[in-house]
Amino acid sequence: MAWHEAAGQKRPQYLSKLKLTTNVRRAIVRVPWPLWEGSPTVGCQQFAETTVRLQGWSRERRLVIVRTLKPTNPTPQDWFWATPEDEVAVYVTNLERGEATLEQVALLYAQRADTENVFDELKNQWGFRGYCSGKAVVTELAARLVLLTYNLWSLFTRLMGLTPGHHTEAIKSRRSFLFMAAQVVESGRQRTLKLAVKVEWWQVLKGCYERLRTWLAATAPQLEAQGNFLRLLSRQTTDDPLAWLAQPAPAPTG
Repeated sequence: MAWHEAAGQKRPQYLSKLKLTTNVRRAIVRVPWPLWEGSPTVGCQQFAETTVRLQGWSRERRLVIVRTLKPTNPTPQDWFWATPEDEVAVYVTNLERGEATLEQVALLYAQRADTENVFDELKNQWGFRGYCSGKAVVTELAARLVLLTYNLWSLFTRLMGLTPGHHTEAIKSRRSFLFMAAQVVESGRQRTLKLAVKVEWWQVLKGCYERLRTWLAATAPQLEAQGNFLRLLSRQTTDDPLAWLAQPAPAPTG
């Protein structure tokens, strides 16, 4: 947080959720009742803010508190004493009141869900949490390799997936691309890749081929100057579903 708050530097602002530790709970209790915004209606949210300096912090920081009164389902034995329970969330941010109201701070944090899905996928589908060595350097190297592989696979599925432009989790996309019968035929100095696919899947691959060609032309125009790579990709397909997949690769040079 101190890095984001450095004076004279244009750095991203932060917004994080705090655990309800003892000191955080004490800060909530100290908020006077009139400072809570919103009616105390069951199921609705109330907002308040305060400043606090927690242990280990170098300064006081803005806290935004969101409280929701949740209804209870009392049993016949305790209906007389049943009261709604408070569900509390506390956020710390360097966004000023003029930059984001209390409701906007809560809404900004609620938009984090898609980012958390990425971390869940990394941990549970890519083994990010399943490897730890006694040496920090080795662990860091393994983590970087996982992240690199994840980024490459995500880019690949966005270009070649069944839903172009959308992210697909590995548990759903791996089978589509890894289980495909193929054969590489070498003749002279040429290699030909033959894929065994049905007509429906060929239509999907053809669309992927077109998207890949467009993307390469826009992001890596230097490939055209280095050889006939883009011209090979631009070759028109025929009526044979597998003909364009069986085009011979360019002869290796050097």
